[in-house]
Amino acid sequence: MSLTNAFLVPHSPILIPEIGKNNQSLLRQTTEAFATLSARLKESGAETLIIISWRGLGQDDYFSANAFPDPSGDLSQFGLLAAQKKFTTDLILLDKIRQALKPRLQLLSSETLDYPTSIPLKLLSDNLPAKIISLQVANNLSVLDHINFGRDLGAILQAESKKIALIAAGELSQRLKKISPSGYSPKGAKFDNKIIAALDAGTEAANQLLAIDPQLAATAGECALKPLAVLIGALNGCIFESDILSYQTELGIGYLSVDLPIKSYVEPGTIITSRDTGE
Repeated sequence: MSLTNAFLVPHSPILIPEIGKNNQSLLRQTTEAFATLSARLKESGAETLIIISWRGLGQDDYFSANAFPDPSGDLSQFGLLAAQKKFTTDLILLDKIRQALKPRLQLLSSETLDYPTSIPLKLLSDNLPAKIISLQVANNLSVLDHINFGRDLGAILQAESKKIALIAAGELSQRLKKISPSGYSPKGAKFDNKIIAALDAGTEAANQLLAIDPQLAATAGECALKPLAVLIGALNGCIFESDILSYQTELGIGYLSVDLPIKSYVEPGTIITSRDTGE
């Protein structure tokens, strides 16, 4: 089994003890979820972590990946100026992906990783000797484009012999309460509920993500839909479940931590129906 883990996680700076300090307790459930996911990564023996985020080297009309051999996490914008952990890029796997997915995927190079990538990696991989691949979504491409990209990526990964974990980094609505960074909108909770329902739908998740009104997503002020669309696309051919470890809204932002454990594979290229899931 090549794909060993699939997660959706938030990337709040408060989760880092040196940054969150006294406020870290506000996201205790999320911190505990990260600890659980980290333990599951270690148990699975994942050799490469592919993390998909919305910032960093993100371009408008194509997907991008950081080809720097040993990038460092960068949290200096939050006052953490001390040297950050260095990661090792899986350049061999990344080149295979590039060859198969060009011209949709372009390789760029940066000595540092953006914070939506750095924070989950720091929390998930501190005790894990795994290599990484940092992918960024395409700003102007649709959710369908991201699902299709993910499906092609998943076909490559499922043919690999090494153990690979997929991590989508992003947050749900940032407009859940009056204290939210972008102000309150009742559509924030509606968007979050649709994401959770899509994940609960298993092999129908891709269709449910596609059914989300783009205007609803824009009004919700989210940054998780496209990274999640790539992840769900990559799980095409997999039978998976949804294990929601934490969903916190106390700060007016939807912090969702989800494990999507892969139970089995169907034959590559098979269209999954409800009968395949045993429902």
